[in-house]
Amino acid sequence: LKDRRDYVAYNLNYLIADGTIFQSSWSKRKNLEMGLSSNSNEATIYNAPNSLIFNTNSPRIFDHTAKTKIIATSWSSNWKKGFEVYKWLDENLDFNRYEMAFIGNSPIEFKNIVHKEPMNSEKLSFELKRNDIFITASQSDPCSNSLIEALHCGLPAIGLNDGGHTEIIANGGEVFDNKKDIPRLLEKIIIDYQGYQKNISLHSIEE
Repeated sequence: LKDRRDYVAYNLNYLIADGTIFQSSWSKRKNLEMGLSSNSNEATIYNAPNSLIFNTNSPRIFDHTAKTKIIATSWSSNWKKGFEVYKWLDENLDFNRYEMAFIGNSPIEFKNIVHKEPMNSEKLSFELKRNDIFITASQSDPCSNSLIEALHCGLPAIGLNDGGHTEIIANGGEVFDNKKDIPRLLEKIIIDYQGYQKNISLHSIEE
């Protein structure tokens, strides 16, 4: 193990813990591959946001005749949070067809994407609900909080086919391996927007 914290956690799990909770099936699989001992009591429980804030109250009505509004968020400015993809979108997305906003900390300056500074949960929820589709390109993310916040607000999502994105998005969006596929996936969601929206299926924090 490269990170000593993993070594400590794995030993505590083996010597002390009666059960292990994983944030996603991807996280479980990867940890077992890295050497975590299987526990007799194991469960996968996804993250969930505050349902009083991140919810489908006062939803935005999708308008096929207007520009489709895309949003991405990240507190961290680490390049692995997807900034290579966001930079490509900034340079290649058809901004006559789309609008895109990024909320959070960024290591790059955008030319076409509207960059807004980090904000509290209430303001973030308001901003999410003003958009149509969420995009995340974060790498090896076991259970992205920004993704689940957007899905709980009713936004179909497009995510990098990595980490827990694929199982969390499920039928509520699409995943990509190549960033050049994103425009095609955007159009696919636009064609059946309500269908994707209805297919969003996540447990609430109360559940």
